[in-house]
Amino acid sequence: MSISQKLRQFFRRKMIEPILSQLWQGANPEKLAWSVSLGGALGLFPILGSTTTLCFAAGAIFRLNHVAMQAVNYLVYGLHLALIPVFIRLGEKISGASPILIDLAVMKNQFQSDPTEFLKTFGLAAWHGILAWGVFAPIPTWLTAEILKRVFKNLMHSKSR
Repeated sequence: MSISQKLRQFFRRKMIEPILSQLWQGANPEKLAWSVSLGGALGLFPILGSTTTLCFAAGAIFRLNHVAMQAVNYLVYGLHLALIPVFIRLGEKISGASPILIDLAVMKNQFQSDPTEFLKTFGLAAWHGILAWGVFAPIPTWLTAEILKRVFKNLMHSKSR
């Protein structure tokens, strides 16, 4: 089996099937669309280790589908890691801040030698990442939800025929 076939199989098993299962079990297409869209957006939140909790909280507050949210959150993890420095750089540009060095070895050493200085330096970087995410995430999240509402409603209608 080729790598692309394995990826398709993985994507279908971990993403498509759980979401379709929720839809066939009577999930509201609109809520499911928002669950998937918000799960993706929150899954890209630029603070490592925060996305599962954010998805859980948003799901509870807005009464969204936790299975769908966490499936998408899990699916975008690699992209999440890749976008953290991108969001930090964009946030630096938005705020006019000077770029900081993002080097894991330097970060680890600074954290071990001076946690307070680490928080000053990289805490600001985190805020820059959050700023950029906050600026860029809402419109794609809304557009994705709108598209998925139509897709899920069509799937519901085709299944009932």
